[in-house]
Amino acid sequence: MTGKPLRVAVVSRHELTRAGLVGLLADHPGRAVVIAVSSQDGHLGGHDVAVYDLAGLIDTTGNDLKHLVATGTPVVALVPHARPELGEGALAAGVAEVVPMSISADGLLETLEKAAAGGSPSPKQRVEQHRQAICAQCDLTAREAEILTRIGTGRTNQEIADELYLSINSIKTYVRTAYKKVGVKSRSQAVLWVCQHDSGWATDSSTST
Repeated sequence: MTGKPLRVAVVSRHELTRAGLVGLLADHPGRAVVIAVSSQDGHLGGHDVAVYDLAGLIDTTGNDLKHLVATGTPVVALVPHARPELGEGALAAGVAEVVPMSISADGLLETLEKAAAGGSPSPKQRVEQHRQAICAQCDLTAREAEILTRIGTGRTNQEIADELYLSINSIKTYVRTAYKKVGVKSRSQAVLWVCQHDSGWATDSSTST
């Protein structure tokens, strides 16, 4: 990034998360400077972009996030582990980007720079970003996610095998491992999981092979 470093606000209800984000950004003073730290929105001002910890939405109404988005501030939302549905809600609320807790320092900085520059993703890109966040949180491989996508559209194992040019036994193996990772035990539960965690998965029939 060229020019002045980004002025970043960090918002999290958890002190450890706030301290971690501040420390991470402090290691890159040429790219970002934390100018505000808060447990809630608190009518922050003077920043170029905000990092918002979605873990704060678990036990609250999320009004501070709604206020922050309403100000026009680009918001990058941090999705807690095992709660990918919070990322979907944040995107619907108007945040610029969602990122997983496992994101690297460079990855977070690049996302902040993109959000601050107004590089908002298209709806299709938002769906793909959310898919990637879900995969990271659930430790799904690209192939397992692809197969879950197709299960979500109602395809049978044989239909999936034919479409992906894989053996039926390979499909069954992927299905078993994917079910275990996302915590479901039946096909109906898998379909429901896909619909609940990312509606785009259930309607997207253009997944690459």
